[in-house]
Amino acid sequence: MKTEVIKPKVSIGMPVHNGAKTIEKAIKSLLAQTFQDFELIISDNASDDETKNICQRFALQDERIHYVRQTKNIGTYKNFNFLINSAKGKYFMWAADDDWRSPEFLEVNVSALESNLKFVASTSPNCFEGDENNPNRYIDFNLEGGLKERFAKFLQNAWHSHGIFYSLMRSEAIKKNTVLNFSYTGTDWS
Repeated sequence: MKTEVIKPKVSIGMPVHNGAKTIEKAIKSLLAQTFQDFELIISDNASDDETKNICQRFALQDERIHYVRQTKNIGTYKNFNFLINSAKGKYFMWAADDDWRSPEFLEVNVSALESNLKFVASTSPNCFEGDENNPNRYIDFNLEGGLKERFAKFLQNAWHSHGIFYSLMRSEAIKKNTVLNFSYTGTDWS
């Protein structure tokens, strides 16, 4: 008799190398999500600080957290690829070890993707630390309108492409993307 493997709706991949100063806050912001059907895969790229101890502590407290420690530094893009290839969820997002999300981030963006089957990814307006209480400083990645308006908006926000790169995506779409198979400057822009 086969045991059915229950897949989470969302997989979150967190690449980290020496993130001890910020990773605890990043993990807590993910665990505080109103949408709880997710797995958090942390790939520690051979950190030599307290990252390992922090991540192991969280993994022992929450079964959704899968902590993997690379035995040697495999490089940034291979670490990112390791995470997407480990993901089981219908949706996927990377989460930086020094970023945190509002509690509704997953709920809002899962709903957007579930309601718009042609959408490949969804993200929410975001800001840099210190600008949380200033909506005028939020970066909005909405690409509605005609081609000219969408292109202009994309270029206007290109310097803040991390908000798009760290969006919630359909796993099948990002897994098919061959642009992640090698390292180059500006990967997040692609």
